[in-house]
Amino acid sequence: MTALQGTLGSGTAMVRCLGCNGLVQELDGPTHAYMKASPGCWAVYGKLVARAASGFASPVTRWHHVDCYAVQHPGGAKHDRRQRQSVAVHLTALCLLLEHHLPAGQASAVRGRMSQTGSGRWGCQTGRT
Repeated sequence: MTALQGTLGSGTAMVRCLGCNGLVQELDGPTHAYMKASPGCWAVYGKLVARAASGFASPVTRWHHVDCYAVQHPGGAKHDRRQRQSVAVHLTALCLLLEHHLPAGQASAVRGRMSQTGSGRWGCQTGRT
């Protein structure tokens, strides 16, 4: 028995997520409005969000998993403006955190401004040239 089978039960049907290609439980259920994800993957993500909101992560860092999930489930970006903007916002936040070492609180503020404005005036200065 694999760890995955032990967690989900031996009779659980598994499928690949449409967005990230992860192996998830085959479910009927809700998904995100414009992210391309299988219901099983969306359900796992929902559990992670609930755990983070209950104190698992600090308020400043709890958005990191949101950024990672969003960029791994880009959906129909070719046909949906919201999805293109979402991927841009979340990739930028990850870049600011991981490549430019911007403190999480500042990256969060930039993410918020980007989400609200949708324009090129996002006010992110990383100190690098």
